[in-house]
Amino acid sequence: MNLFVRGFFKSLKQHIEHDFEIMPEKYENSITLHILTKKGVLEICASKRKFFSLTTNTFLIWIFIAAVILFGIASIFLKNQVKFVSKLSIAAERFGKGQEIGDFKPQGADEVRQAGLAFLQMKNRIQRQISERTMMLAGISHDLRTPLTRMKLQLAMMSGEDVEGLNLDIAEMEKMVDGYLAFIKGGGREGSEIIEFSPYIEEIVTKFKKNGCNIDLSIEDNVNVKIRQSDLSRAISNIINNADKYGKTISVIVRKEDETLNIIIMDDGPGIPYLSREDVFRAFYRIDESRNKETGGVGLGMTIARDTVLAHGGDIILDDSPLGGLKVTIIIPI
Repeated sequence: MNLFVRGFFKSLKQHIEHDFEIMPEKYENSITLHILTKKGVLEICASKRKFFSLTTNTFLIWIFIAAVILFGIASIFLKNQVKFVSKLSIAAERFGKGQEIGDFKPQGADEVRQAGLAFLQMKNRIQRQISERTMMLAGISHDLRTPLTRMKLQLAMMSGEDVEGLNLDIAEMEKMVDGYLAFIKGGGREGSEIIEFSPYIEEIVTKFKKNGCNIDLSIEDNVNVKIRQSDLSRAISNIINNADKYGKTISVIVRKEDETLNIIIMDDGPGIPYLSREDVFRAFYRIDESRNKETGGVGLGMTIARDTVLAHGGDIILDDSPLGGLKVTIIIPI
């Protein structure tokens, strides 16, 4: 009211030359104006309704109500849109990790549905390509095994200086075929299960110890983790195999860091040059270009290991080992 009185006072002062006084509280429902004239004091009373319009207040109330209703409708709409976008994001993450996801019906706005349809089409194309690649490699590997077996039988019945060299060549070819088959298995659909990790890693290390490998295991933290047992065992074994080929001493450390399980494998071998550390994850890449039969392999071990770890939502990091060789850290989310 004081604000109104001040404004009303300024407006009247521009039009009335006489002294005047506004008394808004003299009467309950009216505003009183006293004007000093030559003949006395002129009193003017006017209803407050003449000065205030309820329409304005009503209009503001309706605007507020409409804004609240529109905000609620918009929130529900956005929630539905975000819900499907979140569902699409989870599906993309699971598919990127190699986990099985079923088809779903795209929902939401046109643009969101188009994104969902594009994702499903992409998923089907990738799965078809992977399936065709797997079938091709499996067929080639299977077809190679048959003639190799016949050649081994024929060489077993032969004698001569060249037989030993041929046997070594056949053994090398069999090793290559086994590598291809292991690569195919890496793209399998083994189910994940929650296990206690300590007995799991102890079993892997024990197998290497029985084969004469100088390997030490240190378990700093024992946790339960959800993994594909055969796939991860193959990945860890590939890395330990490499360490055993190029080094004499191997150390395996298992520890928990934040929300991840770290499996650290170190050796005292020659290590891997910094510029070649990313290349070793490429299929069929070998640092030893001569393909020395002493070290063996076809360049798929690290590729299989990385694909497997990535499928678990983790990562592999290569670094210098305190032992003087290579340090491989496998990171698995808990």
